[in-house]
Amino acid sequence: MSQVRNWQPKAIAMASACVSAAVLGETLHLPSSYLAPIFAFVFVSFESKGFGLKLTSSLIGIFLGAFFGSIASDLLINSPAGQFLFIVVVSYLSVLARFAPIKTAFAWRMCFRLQVAAVITSLASPTDLYATYLDTSFSILIGVLCAGAVSLIGMGLGFAEPVVTGPQEAPETGQDALRDAELVALVSAAAIAIALVLWIWFDIPAINQVVITIIMTVDRDIASGRARRQQRLVGCLVGGLIALAVIAMNPQNYLVWSTIFFVVIYLGSAWQINEVDRAYAGLQAAVAFIMVLGISKINDGDIITGVERLAGIFIGIALMIWLRHPFRLVLFKLYSIMAGAKSSSE
Repeated sequence: MSQVRNWQPKAIAMASACVSAAVLGETLHLPSSYLAPIFAFVFVSFESKGFGLKLTSSLIGIFLGAFFGSIASDLLINSPAGQFLFIVVVSYLSVLARFAPIKTAFAWRMCFRLQVAAVITSLASPTDLYATYLDTSFSILIGVLCAGAVSLIGMGLGFAEPVVTGPQEAPETGQDALRDAELVALVSAAAIAIALVLWIWFDIPAINQVVITIIMTVDRDIASGRARRQQRLVGCLVGGLIALAVIAMNPQNYLVWSTIFFVVIYLGSAWQINEVDRAYAGLQAAVAFIMVLGISKINDGDIITGVERLAGIFIGIALMIWLRHPFRLVLFKLYSIMAGAKSSSE
């Protein structure tokens, strides 16, 4: 069984970055402040080699995503079919960039995600497009900056990435890695397409939470065994229920609220980092907690909104799980045909 050494500093850093991002977003009264700690959670790193490039390219990616996203929103504002197609295609590219073997992969993901956020905003709130979109962009920017600052402080103090010891799964390479990446991207894009159709036809709750869940937490576990996919549901349930409990408690003291937030994110981070075989559950628990809580204390015990957000997260996960099997069959068949054709030509 794999073990992880030196995981505590990074868990503390992740929790600190998330709390800092949440407090700053709340101080600036950003309605989408919950995005700040989500992006802070996934950006924190003690990998000193190439961190400067990662941070700089991510900031450029945010700017480019905001620029091209605003243009796309304007051009497609009266074209529902164009909006739908744009969201699905760019979401596919965003997930595919997740597995790109390049140092600027995170920046490309930021760029694509912001464009998706812009067009979804134009669908959900066409009258408040620019105000809502600026709020989204600033929230993501705050998350990256807070994570970058905490990471630099941590590295300055001599902290390093956790070290995994013991047996580990060998990373996939070559055609297997490409096949799984394409499978995950196709499943994600299809899940977002179906979610948008369900939202338009049946007004399902929290469409933003559905889409964010899919493009933020998707990973290779969608292409692997059932146990890891079940971990996502467990993590989502744990994080969501804790968030609902906090909403019900409705702590009025900001220090109490921040302390609870720090402890929960720390535990989710520790779960993700220290439990190698259950890392997906830890990631999902932390993200679900942040999204259901909504970050802001202005919820004032609005547990119904929290339940709707949790339902949106479950819908996103369920769509990915359900769509995995048919897409896997089709993609594996195509790769088999391509491999056979290659062998025949040789």
